[in-house]
Amino acid sequence: MSTTRGDLGGEVPTAKLFRIILCAPLLVLFLTLPGCAENDSVWGMPAQTIRERLQHDDYEFLRHIDYDSLDLGDITGLADGAAYYLSSVYAELGMEDMSERMLVTAWNEGSEPWRREALLELLSRYSRAKEYGKLESTARDGVAAYPDDFRVTMYVHESYYRQEKDEELLGALEKSQAAARLAARKYPERASEVAQERLLWRAVAQYRTGTQGWEASFVALFQDYPAGPYHGRAYPYLQTNNLLASYFSASDRLLFTGKYYLSGGEYREAATAFHDYFSAEPQEVSTATVRDAGRAFIGAGMWDRGAQLLAHPAETWGQPARAAAYEYAGRMYRAVGNLGHAAAMFQAAYQHTADQEDGQRALWYLLAVSARKNTTQALAALATYAGEIQNPSYFSDLFESLASVLVKQRNWSGLWQTYQIIQPVATAAELAHYQVVLAEVIRRGKFRRNGENMQVVEQELLAAAAGQTEDLYYALLASAMLDQTPHVLPVDAAPDEGQSEAEPRATNGSDAGNQARIAEGFLDFGLYGRGFAAAKEHAGELSTRELIRLAERLQGHGNIIESLRLLDEARKKENFVFTTQTARLLYPEAYHQEVQSVVTSEKLPGSVFYGLIREESYFSPTIVSHAGAIGLSQLMPATAGDMVRRLRLENPDLTDPAANLRIGGHYLAYLQGRFPSIMYSLLAYNGGQGRVRSWMRENNDLSDLLFHEAIPLLETRNYLRKVLVSSVFYGYLYENQRPSETVHLFFRGL
Repeated sequence: MSTTRGDLGGEVPTAKLFRIILCAPLLVLFLTLPGCAENDSVWGMPAQTIRERLQHDDYEFLRHIDYDSLDLGDITGLADGAAYYLSSVYAELGMEDMSERMLVTAWNEGSEPWRREALLELLSRYSRAKEYGKLESTARDGVAAYPDDFRVTMYVHESYYRQEKDEELLGALEKSQAAARLAARKYPERASEVAQERLLWRAVAQYRTGTQGWEASFVALFQDYPAGPYHGRAYPYLQTNNLLASYFSASDRLLFTGKYYLSGGEYREAATAFHDYFSAEPQEVSTATVRDAGRAFIGAGMWDRGAQLLAHPAETWGQPARAAAYEYAGRMYRAVGNLGHAAAMFQAAYQHTADQEDGQRALWYLLAVSARKNTTQALAALATYAGEIQNPSYFSDLFESLASVLVKQRNWSGLWQTYQIIQPVATAAELAHYQVVLAEVIRRGKFRRNGENMQVVEQELLAAAAGQTEDLYYALLASAMLDQTPHVLPVDAAPDEGQSEAEPRATNGSDAGNQARIAEGFLDFGLYGRGFAAAKEHAGELSTRELIRLAERLQGHGNIIESLRLLDEARKKENFVFTTQTARLLYPEAYHQEVQSVVTSEKLPGSVFYGLIREESYFSPTIVSHAGAIGLSQLMPATAGDMVRRLRLENPDLTDPAANLRIGGHYLAYLQGRFPSIMYSLLAYNGGQGRVRSWMRENNDLSDLLFHEAIPLLETRNYLRKVLVSSVFYGYLYENQRPSETVHLFFRGL
């Protein structure tokens, strides 16, 4: 324990020890005094009472405590990390001084991993408040405690930069190069940001100290990194100090100007600067600069001019920069409908890149352009390049859209040919898509192959789709078509069975096990939003069991949308087991009383209405979509207004669960009266009645399943898939309904 807690209040250890000695003989009489019997009493109150009030979000009592008469360090006896968590509680109460004092207490007297977290939060707070003296002293102490934590080291460097301690800064940057490389490997998502920050600090410090070559540091910052906030800081600095015209070439100034404007989203100004820059035919250009120019041209709508500039990169450019130029030229030609030129550019980009990710992206564009020409060329291109696909999931959207187009065209032989081409490279989920659709086509007598027993082919296709686990929708459809029990249903198991990997061991305050403890601690203190945020940020590090446990606690408190989002992360884990316990968490009967009232009065299938609510809002009553849809059943105000008049309601609040569900349920029932089945009603709920009627006129010869596949809007196709899957599980878990019964509600005559 440190011997001081700074100047923010609290006692020195000697005084505390003296007080404890005096208290000891009178332990029984003074049991409730602060500091005596810390396990039972904290700050003069029963510890258990404080814990319960905090866990139930009852914080107001904290406003009425006389903190100057207390030893703030006693709070560490309340629970692990108590001072750290209380800092957030005080911040919510607007008691910023107490919030900071708690962080200082946690840093000076707390235990791991909360001590390190408190330090990082304290440093962030000092940085935001521009208290750079405090930042320096605290960060230097932090480096002594955590010499391998580069996040703390960065705060030391920032304090030097802000206080213009340039010699110290340059020396520290030089000495920390190896540590910076290690940090980049440990935190790859922040590597570029950290590198740019350090380069900006170096450039400014070199200029301020008159170090030779400072100009090159600024050029490297602008040339080597994508336009972003650091260019938004560097350019005004150069302008303010009148350095641009005196020390940089005309070409450099154009580059700096383009990056600056692009960093602020001013595309036209950025595109003008980049146009002039590339018109001068620079001999050396970075890949980042080429991509920035492409983004500027596209954002400004300068497709033709931008494409012409980038379509002929100089031989002196590096291969990655040339590949980027071809790609962006292709994207601009594609935007104006010049598909021939676009295809040539994407082919050149694919041939010039050595980077797998860039190559797969160029290949995606090449296949997408071919698909836009016609399906014949799409199939030819797919046959040519299928063997080059290395990341099948990257191409799933292309396979999805191609299937929809082929169904819309009734091109059944093309659908079969596509399936044959992609079989070696597509994901099991996308293959299941083709397998189910082809089986339906065969079942309806629309496709035959000479010499083959098509009934056997149909059964083989359905068996393959039913046997995979990557796509629940097509597994459920295939099982229903085979009249089999789906194997993707939840299994009966003891709690946590299957998610039984060993818990990570807490060692140094930053490992996965400690991240779970930190997140759970937020929940203990009633900080459910912070607990979710902490768990979500580190979901990749947390175990399946930890994520499920946190999700269960969130759901128990009513934070259902946050719970479901953590469960979505858990489902990504390879060892996730779909037990009945986790299924009930994933498909909760939230707002049960309100839902039952609606389905009874409107005569709706309960499982389907629950599926709709879950997929529309994840049970968040206050959620508002980007389109303006509100609440649990995601009602557009105009639609809600129509239903409100039909129901004769007065000024209902669409964020009120009961009101929203009543209106949403009435709207779904209204649609059921206007369309032939629940499938069409749900499609109209999502895509609009007019669209659905238009699709019905165009595709009245197709079965329900094929009709759905022919819908041109991916969002609407996916919407029905998600609602069906949720409906199946709600029916299975709560209504003893066979999955095939629910599937047949959606697809008549399947």
